Amino acid sequence: MQDNPNHLPIKELYSHLREKLKLELVTDETGLLRHIETPEVNRPGLALAGYFDDFSFERIQLMGITETNYFKTLNKERQQYILKRFFSYEIPCIIFTTAETELKIPPIFIEFCRKFHVPLFSTPLPTSHFHGQLYHHLEDYFAPEITMHGDLVDIFGVGTLITGEGGVGKSECALQLVERGHRLVADDIIFIKKYTPDILVGKCSNLVRHNMEIRGIGVFDVSQIFGFGRVRYQKKISLVVHLIEQRQVSLARTGLEKEKEIILGVEVDRKIIPVKPGRNMALLIEVAALVFRQAQMGIGGAQSLNDKLIDAMQKRVKPGSVDNGW
Repeated sequence: MQDNPNHLPIKELYSHLREKLKLELVTDETGLLRHIETPEVNRPGLALAGYFDDFSFERIQLMGITETNYFKTLNKERQQYILKRFFSYEIPCIIFTTAETELKIPPIFIEFCRKFHVPLFSTPLPTSHFHGQLYHHLEDYFAPEITMHGDLVDIFGVGTLITGEGGVGKSECALQLVERGHRLVADDIIFIKKYTPDILVGKCSNLVRHNMEIRGIGVFDVSQIFGFGRVRYQKKISLVVHLIEQRQVSLARTGLEKEKEIILGVEVDRKIIPVKPGRNMALLIEVAALVFRQAQMGIGGAQSLNDKLIDAMQKRVKPGSVDNGW
């Protein structure tokens, strides 16, 4: 399991988002050694008004048009007083956002940032757009993450994680599924992140994106052989299909039993499918994904048939006299 990063250096954030978010460093590079410890972003309107009781100082401070214009209405003495209290906290950095190029950063803000070595950035992007892009990056960075061995395939829109012991045929099944028209997300090593309490997203490494390794063939690029329509970068994981040697365990046959796998504290539906020579494993995994979709839509399945049989028995209806709906 990979440890969740607990801080993000300001220097790294600036390096990654400088061009994308048009960030400009207003102060010197001294403050870039500070760290961010949360994906949350704060707009300090209340703090600028003098209310510091619930000041989220540990977050990136985002100054939009409203906050900037309000601060400019304060007289110099009030500005000095507010900023002395503002910078008494360990603030990671401050970013001024605005869609209006003529809106300037108050000089006193720059003066205090330099004095307390707090990095100050500016961007011409609108606050809402900038905030959304920044939060997406921070959320991705701080999301809990693990790596798992297996294959992740998008089957009829169902993110299906294929797992099993080495040599059981996971990659071969994934390749067959791609050949049947489905999309490969990752082969062998899958990076899984938890974005919300119940959403897991799997993706591949950028270095080996779209590549597969099949024993006896070697490594090849799926997108080059089957086309870019058969690959994707990431996918929400909704189903786990675990492949096992058939002799290992005796499995139930009705499908009424509900199997779950816990990944990063999230319960994911799981199907255990035995591997045996002559079985069309790709077809079985495909059907498992379709059965999952049916269940999500509340359609039929083993439980529906079981309910009908129980109802028939309770009514003491003979099997041969069951109403066929004709």
